[in-house]
Amino acid sequence: MAGRPPPSSDELASNTPADPDPADPTAVVDFVVASAKAYSGGSPYFDETATRALVARDVARTRDIASTLVNHYAMTFDGASRDFASIKAPTLVVHGDHDPVSRSHTDRRCATRFPARRC
Repeated sequence: MAGRPPPSSDELASNTPADPDPADPTAVVDFVVASAKAYSGGSPYFDETATRALVARDVARTRDIASTLVNHYAMTFDGASRDFASIKAPTLVVHGDHDPVSRSHTDRRCATRFPARRC
């Protein structure tokens, strides 16, 4: 995918599997791994075996996998939640060259919104 722009929301949606049955740990692991792979944007650094092992451990230790699967999607990102100027703690903005969701110029612009930044 080198040289290609990040996938659109439609591309991500078409490459992300259907929601799994939370009662089926294998289906949950498959779902999370496939989702991570879709969001890796075709990165040559995505390690499916290592990701699967990590996800399997997480699923095994999670008390309520159903809530874990939906909590990230319950967050809203309205204007108030993006008030970076109110953040006083040192903050690190991390971005990778193969990030399919956020382009590097967006991350640089985001980083400049923190008052105590060192870019």
